[in-house]
Amino acid sequence: MKLSKKQTWFVVAGIAVIVLLALYYGKNGAVGSLQNAFAPSPAYDYAYSEEAMPMMMDYATDEMKVRSSVDGYYSETSGGMMMNTESQKIIQTASLGLHVDDVRATAEKVTDYVESIGGYIENASVDRYDQGYYGYLTLRVPNDKFDTILEELKGMANYVVSEYKNAEDVTETYVDLQARLENYKAEEQQYLAIMDKADTVEWILQVTNALYQVRAEIESLESRLKYYDTRVDYSSINLSLEEDESASRVSETWRPLSTLHSAYADWVGFLQGLVDQAIYLAIYIWPLALIVLVVWVVRRKAKKSRK
Repeated sequence: MKLSKKQTWFVVAGIAVIVLLALYYGKNGAVGSLQNAFAPSPAYDYAYSEEAMPMMMDYATDEMKVRSSVDGYYSETSGGMMMNTESQKIIQTASLGLHVDDVRATAEKVTDYVESIGGYIENASVDRYDQGYYGYLTLRVPNDKFDTILEELKGMANYVVSEYKNAEDVTETYVDLQARLENYKAEEQQYLAIMDKADTVEWILQVTNALYQVRAEIESLESRLKYYDTRVDYSSINLSLEEDESASRVSETWRPLSTLHSAYADWVGFLQGLVDQAIYLAIYIWPLALIVLVVWVVRRKAKKSRK
């Protein structure tokens, strides 16, 4: 049946109304689903419930205490915040090259001296070269005796080959690490308090995971602070020792017994070489000798037959 023009417009308008109604109700349903999806979980409600609020207030109070304790490392000046000199953390290092008469004896002397003043040898090696011995030692010495020890070491040498000193101020880094450590410790206590009141498995697991991460940060910061404490309390000196060349030549260049031993070893080696060559010659020459013998026999018989 063919529709009139007016009927066609009515059909189109009806379809449009149906589509608009479907879109409207579909939108409301989607919004409701999204609202339900993003609704706060019971654990979230617990975290911000009336029971948890006092703990959050305590945490804020602890953080303020931490910040005030950190301020003890600083003093107000007209130019801004300055660190107290009494709390400064200075890492001192040095490299020292010495020329000595006897490397081995000097290395032992240095070891005894460093241990006597409360230090220790971190690394040590003594190697022999053509002109004598060369030694390398890493010394860890008390920071307050750093300059005195350097002068004492110089006194053990014929002369100083090289010298380098460095002082690194790590106070700001150290204070920052301490502040972060105190904050993490305060955060750990807050999580422990929340753990005592947690009443769902989900919430206990979340707090446990947070505690694990916080304690990992605490261990890392404590390790770094311990490293800085050791570097500050015990300065590092890299010491290299070289023997005096003239003394090395007199004491070690001419050694008659060593020369005799070397000559005997060379003679034995020469005889062994001759025997080895004879063996090789015997193995390689016998086929040629056999051919020569055959030719000689044939020629001799030929001569006899002609006679």
